Parts: sequence; C-alpha cells; structure tokens
Amino acid sequence: MRLDLKKFFFGDDVMQDIDYSFNMSETEWDGFRPFVSDVLVKGKIWSFAGSAMLECTLDYDFSMPCSRCAEETLKHFTLKVNHNLVREVSDEDNDSYIVVENESIDLDELFYSDIVLEIPISYVCKEDCKGLCPQCGKNLNKGSCDCKTNQIDPRLEVLKKLIDN
Repeated sequence: MRLDLKKFFFGDDVMQDIDYSFNMSETEWDGFRPFVSDVLVKGKIWSFAGSAMLECTLDYDFSMPCSRCAEETLKHFTLKVNHNLVREVSDEDNDSYIVVENESIDLDELFYSDIVLEIPISYVCKEDCKGLCPQCGKNLNKGSCDCKTNQIDPRLEVLKKLIDN
C-alpha cells in the first residue's frame, strides 16, 4: 500500500487510521515459505512538527519446522512498530528517522523489513524442546529412545583410555 504523506508533512493535526492486509506467502526463508496468513495491519499515522508518526500493529501466522526436532510448528506473532517519517534529516547517521523520498512511502515494503528483522535465527517449537536423538533420529519430545547415552566420540577414544589407566 502506497501512502501519500504530503498532507502529514505540510498540515497540522492531520490523522488517518490504517487498516489493511498484505501477503508475504511468496517470501522464502531458509528454504521454506513460512508466512501462512496475510499480515494484518492496524494503526494510525498523524502529523507531528513537519513529520509523520506511524504507529501500527502487525499480526501474522508463521509456520516453520523446529530447528531442534523438525516438527512443523505454527505460531501467531503480533509486532508493534513505530516509525518517525521525515522528508530530510540534517544528521546522516541518525537511524531514528526514516527519510521518505517523493513524499510517499510503500508501507508493505516498510513492514516487510520490520517483520524480517524480527524472525529468529533459530526457530524452536517450544523453549524446552529436547530435539532429535543424534543416533536414531527419534523425536525426544515424544519419548526416550533405546540408544546408549554414554557413547564416546571415536576420535576421543584414545583420551578415554588414558583416563581409565
């Protein structure tokens, strides 16, 4: 959704509600397409001292295999975003403002960046996920396996002999 910001940059007490959705289902992440619902955007934008303040909530469903046990996991995320949109800044190194060119902004692109920055590097189904057995591959969340737990890496077998003597 492209939003024209002229009325916010040049007007006082201008406010507009934002309520729309956009699709990220074609976005690939780690070889998967994890966005299984549209991103619902609700919020508002208002004029503030020659700039525009944008405050929105993004709601979406995200499904990825767990990094530990490989079970497909669906989670709902709610992300609150706040941006100060300006036409120009005097300090080039200031990251607290988003400089808008041509007095309009593509909100889908802006929110896409917000969402991608929040995706965890390691996606787990639950914090205490036990993962897979390294020997047999059984999901340890569904029960234990019959593998030997004190198995020693064959490369370190020589060190074990030194300890035993």
